[in-house]
Amino acid sequence: MVEGIEKHYSVDDLVEAGVFATRATGWAWCRDRKIRHLRIGGAIIIPESAVREFLDRHTVEPSSKRLARRKCKCGKLFPLTRANSKYCSDSCKGKYGRSRRAYGEYEEAHQALLKVQRQLREGKEK
Repeated sequence: MVEGIEKHYSVDDLVEAGVFATRATGWAWCRDRKIRHLRIGGAIIIPESAVREFLDRHTVEPSSKRLARRKCKCGKLFPLTRANSKYCSDSCKGKYGRSRRAYGEYEEAHQALLKVQRQLREGKEK
């Protein structure tokens, strides 16, 4: 190797090394200019420094902070980023949204309505 010239890799080399999951991913990242590369003819060549920059940009550092979570009434844990919601999803909100007291009042009102409807039906039949 010549002094002062860094090593270059093909997309296939980086797939084998585990930098890209597939060849298509590597080509797409080059096409979208998310990683520095050289095009020589039909070949894509990626310098070692570009690979290091790519890995540095996409490395996630560990955090000692725990994400604040809340427990939904269905039992699932969910992050507090859902606009301070008490429920993990809209379907849970619909299912568990009423308190037991409110649900009981709803049930009583529903039964009263059914009773009135029955009485009206019986009045029409006579």
